Order: sequence, then structure tokens, then C-alpha cells
Amino acid sequence: FFFFFFFFKQKTAYEIGVRLVGSEMCIRDSINAEYMGFLIGQMGKETRPQVSMKNVKQYLVVGRAKPSDADSEPKIYRMRVFAPNTVVAKSRFWALMRKQKKIKHSHGELVGIHEIHESLGRSVKVYGLVIRYQSRTGYHNMYKEYRDTSLCGAISQMYMDMAGRHRARANTCLLYTSPSPRD
Repeated sequence: FFFFFFFFKQKTAYEIGVRLVGSEMCIRDSINAEYMGFLIGQMGKETRPQVSMKNVKQYLVVGRAKPSDADSEPKIYRMRVFAPNTVVAKSRFWALMRKQKKIKHSHGELVGIHEIHESLGRSVKVYGLVIRYQSRTGYHNMYKEYRDTSLCGAISQMYMDMAGRHRARANTCLLYTSPSPRD
């Protein structure tokens, strides 16, 4: 019985190609190498891939505690909530009511929820936002300005910015002032 072992030296990045770095080495060996090479070549030109923004809508949520024997006419609370849909808007409303007014969803009722539609503005405005967010080390307050044609666009920029720069999730970010365009 004869056994032959062949040992191949693993090539370094310099031996494979001077211009291939990191994940590009894997792209070279993939099935669609020609197509991927075309995409890599096009990235530096005017056709850059667009980053998708979170689609945020503005809702006006109205709710109150359930009437009881002690309080037959409970106080009504109205809150402006930014969320992608009505389900998330209701959830955020009850989460904030639980924190601020000590009213849970099980002991409260929703009076109404309405989507607020903005007029289509053609001019760019600067929106100043006061934000409170939770990080790993605690709660932080912040003032930031965002340029956009609509309030929902500025809020979606804020969510993306907070996720990217501060690793803050959308459910930990709270807006404290009524955002209005700054002159």
C-alpha cells in the first residue's frame, strides 16, 4: 500500500490578485462573477444603490382609562405617534401610557386612531427634534436637526441615524417636543 499526500500552499491575497480585497475575493470565485464584476465597476459612477428609508407615518391616537365606579368620566389622552402602521402605533401609544400615566392596555380603551396626512411640500425644511433614547449605559437627551421636505421623512431619517450612530432601536427613541420647521 502506497499513500501519496499532496500539500498545496494556500495562496495569499497578494498572489490571487493585487486589487482583490476581502469579500471581493469570494465574488471572483462565484458563479455570477462577470455580473458582480460589472456591479463593482459601476459603484463608483453616478448610479449608486439607494439606501431604503424606513417608511414612517404620522398617527393621532386617542385613548382613555375604562370608566369605573370611582371615575365614570376618565380623562382622555391624545398622542401623536410615528409608526409604520396602525398596529405599531397602538402598541407605542399603550407603552407610553403605561410609562407616563400608569394606564395599561387591559384597563384602558382606544377612542380613535387617525392617520395624519401631510401636504406635499416642494421646499426643503429643517426640523429640530428633541430626542430621548436609551443606550447600554442609560438614558440620554439630544437635540438634532434634519433636512427634509416632510416631517415623516425627517423622523425616518432620525430613526436611521439613531440606529446607525448610537445603536438605539426605534422603540427606545422618544420625541419630546412638537417637531416644527425651523426658519
